[in-house]
Amino acid sequence: MERRFTLEYWIDEGWYVGRLKEVPGVFSEGETIEELEENIKEAYHLIMSEEISPPHEAYLKELEMNVPIYHKFLRPIHYHSLSGNKDFN
Repeated sequence: MERRFTLEYWIDEGWYVGRLKEVPGVFSEGETIEELEENIKEAYHLIMSEEISPPHEAYLKELEMNVPIYHKFLRPIHYHSLSGNKDFN
């Protein structure tokens, strides 16, 4: 099965830093966009290989929040599709 993810990334002090939008908690960095892509794939595989269960019964609740559209501390964010890549199987 092939999966598609969106790599959201930004440049921080010369490093490409990013996260997978569809998978909370998967972040990584690299000196180049190619290195970031490889590192984010590795981070994804590490997260998916771990069996993490909460120490107690967990609940889910949808939360609605008001957030500003633009914050002066945010840097420009770029989106890069990681589609058609079998490394995410």
